[in-house]
This record gives sequence, C-alpha cells and structure tokens, in this order.
Amino acid sequence: ISHRGDATRHPENTLKAYQKAISSGFKAVEMDVVLSKDGTIYCSHNHDLEKETDGFGYFFEKTVSEIDQHFAVNPTTKIKEKIPKLDNVLSELPKDILVNIEIKSKGLFDIHIAIPVVQMIKKHRRESSCIVSSFNPIILRIVRCMDHQIVTGYLIESQNPLLLYPLAGGKNIHPRADILTDDLISYCKRRDITIVPWTVNNKPAKNHLYKMGITQGISDK
Repeated sequence: ISHRGDATRHPENTLKAYQKAISSGFKAVEMDVVLSKDGTIYCSHNHDLEKETDGFGYFFEKTVSEIDQHFAVNPTTKIKEKIPKLDNVLSELPKDILVNIEIKSKGLFDIHIAIPVVQMIKKHRRESSCIVSSFNPIILRIVRCMDHQIVTGYLIESQNPLLLYPLAGGKNIHPRADILTDDLISYCKRRDITIVPWTVNNKPAKNHLYKMGITQGISDK
C-alpha cells in the first residue's frame, strides 16, 4: 500500500501523488483525512496547515473557501498542488484501486468525522474497495456499526492499545513495523486478524515480514 502516495516529486496526500503511485504499479494507496470547519473532508496528514501547505492555522477552524486558497507543497521540489477533497479523490482514482483512508482525530472523543467519511465511501460505492483505519477505536466502532462491509484497521504504535481492540474490533490491525513480535502475531492469528504493518521501506524489512507470514504492508517506497 503506497503511504500517502508517491511524494518524490509532488506533495504527499495529493491526487498527483496518488496517481503517480498507481502508475508505478501500486494496487492500493493510503491517505489521511481531516475535517474542515464546515464539514468538508480534506486529504491531509496534519490538522494544521503549516506542515504540508503554504497556509497557516487549522483545518477545523477554516471553511472550504479559506482552505481552497492554499496549496500543498513538496518540501524538496517546492511543487504545489491543490489540497484535495476526499470526494474528488474517490471520483478520480480507478475503482479497482484499494483505498486505505486513515481518519485523523484530535482525541478519543473527536469522532464526528467518522459519519461523513462512511457516507462519502457509500456515495462512491466503494464499500468493498476501501479500508478505514485510525488510532481512535471509537471511530472504527462507528464505521463498523454504519457498514460492516467496510474493512477497518486499528492503528497501533505500541502493544498497550491492544487493550482497546475489543472496542475497535474489525478485520485488520495496522501496527508500526518495529513493534511486531511473535506474541502480537499469535494474538492476531488466534482472532483471525490481518496484520498490515507500517512503514516498510526496504527489502530486508519486507523479507523479514514474509518470513513471519505477513504479506501486506504500507510503504513510502
């Protein structure tokens, strides 16, 4: 799964980056989403605009008309692209491409983005070609309650959050690659959970995962 698209030339989490990843051979892309003040879903890894765009402030404090004045910027090439809305991305990407939508939240109870994301997936009839992932187990529970057909992935970067897996539920666990242990793999096997680690960026790491029986991963490369 291409992590935020191919950001070699274009800014990450933009339509051009996703399309470049697909043209390079990826069959799946991962993207992050946040919500504007007036409820529009944008593709961005961060809630603030300073880190990825030429704007400032926070998505959740700005309206569509304010956000659309700014551009995502590649920090190396300085190429600018429009900050994409999820609606447009799902319209443009081929239907046979798997889309992993990571929902960003500011805290455990920042959950209002879950419903519009599911509605957007259903609008584009992508229930069977989307994964919704999040570090927030409540968001994933809402997604599963709204539509069991949508696969959910519980993101973790340590093993402590596994205590909340019964709340998150779902078919996938997406662990940071360096926390994978035999115990975690056994935990998932006993529950028939698919492991999709992040971020796997070199051949030795891929080979190590294959030896552990893991055949999926999220990669910047």
